[in-house]
Amino acid sequence: MTGPTLVAQPFNGWAPIWQWTLGSGETGTAVVVPDKAEKTIHVFGTFGGNVSVEGSLETDVATAANFVVLTNSRGEALSALTATTLATVQENVYLLRPVAGSGVSAITVRLLMR
Repeated sequence: MTGPTLVAQPFNGWAPIWQWTLGSGETGTAVVVPDKAEKTIHVFGTFGGNVSVEGSLETDVATAANFVVLTNSRGEALSALTATTLATVQENVYLLRPVAGSGVSAITVRLLMR
């Protein structure tokens, strides 16, 4: 798993931005996000494969195993993303992580929460 990096904390940490950099077949380490009801995801880079955004209500990052694909504000699945995407995440989950499918060259996933 690839861990996220905290890249910005505007407004005294009120709206943090996390970032993952993923390659083919990599899964980003989940971040704990239940206290931030509004989440926006930005996926960009060299695709060559699919990227998904998943969430779970399990509470242990190390053992969580039942992630599901999340949806955007229009109810569309945040899976099979093959081009630059900026979307609001509909569900309020405890854990959130990106997953890069096979063939992905190098993508960046950013998560803004407030």
